[in-house]
This record gives sequence, structure tokens and C-alpha cells, in this order.
Amino acid sequence: MPLRQALMLLFVFFAAPAAGAPSGELVGRWYTEGVEHEVYAQVIEERWADGTFTIEIRVMTACEAARGWKESGAWDVADGSLLKWTLTVAGRAVPDTDYYHDRFALGAGDADHLTMLDAKTRITWPLTRVSREFTFPAPSPCVNS
Repeated sequence: MPLRQALMLLFVFFAAPAAGAPSGELVGRWYTEGVEHEVYAQVIEERWADGTFTIEIRVMTACEAARGWKESGAWDVADGSLLKWTLTVAGRAVPDTDYYHDRFALGAGDADHLTMLDAKTRITWPLTRVSREFTFPAPSPCVNS
């Protein structure tokens, strides 16, 4: 890994989360599914209190898993929004560009359910808190097919 990327990773993991303590209500493992860019996706995201996250994403075609990957990065909460900085995709460092920076307006919810509006796509994602043992279920459109 080039020195510049290593220094950027160190900065984000150690400096960025210290700027503000992430909201304890968002810490944990969450599941959502839906359509983005005409692709059906299922997502399991785990956020830790230290301001880091991992995401497992699975996209579906005709009710079959087409491909999947993992992402990791840093997160925080500011002005009623979840802010995320993706640092790796499929185990590889990604550039520090707006493409890998996301903002989600936090919506209504309770301790185990919430909604987030993606500022880029304008998609509202319904999230459900899940256990550590949770794995991807059959996607909703395929349950009765």
C-alpha cells in the first residue's frame, strides 16, 4: 500500500471519529433491502462505537444472488444525518472522493427500526436491527415465487 493511502487510512480511523462521538442508537448490526440503480440489493451493515463500519452487500438477479462484496470505513452523525466514508471495497483501498462519501438523513424509527434518506439517490432505506447470527434471507419479491 502506498504511503499516502496508509496515512489517509490512519487519519480517518484515528482522527475522524474523534471529531464527534457517533450516536449510540446507530451502533449495531442493521439490515435493509431495496432497489437502487435498477438493481435489487440486500445489505447488512455493522457500525461500532469507535466510528468504524463494515457492510456486506448482495445484489440479486431473477431471485438469485448475482454478486456480493464487502466495504469498510468510518462513520459519524451530524445535523441529523449519518455520514459515511468508505475506505475499502472488496478488500481494496478506494480513493478519497465524493463517490465514497455518503450522507443519509435519519428518519423516524425506534430502537430496532429506522429510515434513512440517501442524499445522493433520494432513496429511503428502511433498516431493521438484526442479531450477529443474522444472514441474508430470501429477498422480499422472491419469498412466494
